[in-house]
Amino acid sequence: MKLLGNLILLNPIKEVDKKTKSGLAYVEHEEKTNSKLCTVVEVADKVKTVKKGDKVFVHRYIGSVVTIDHEDMIIVNERDIMAKITGDEE
Repeated sequence: MKLLGNLILLNPIKEVDKKTKSGLAYVEHEEKTNSKLCTVVEVADKVKTVKKGDKVFVHRYIGSVVTIDHEDMIIVNERDIMAKITGDEE
């Protein structure tokens, strides 16, 4: 799949309950939060803020859901990324 413009393909992480090295605690239970933690699967050429493999937060109801290989993924615009987990926080 080749994404165009500033689009990003994300794979939502189903449930997370963990703490980063820097002490940031986050819990992901889809029914209890307005944000989703996702892994970046693919990025369009114009995207500069994230790369494949990054973990990012997006709003729960943002993007277009697509099914690829029987797995639901989300296509979002680069501006829809709320935050990125950086290397020192993982």
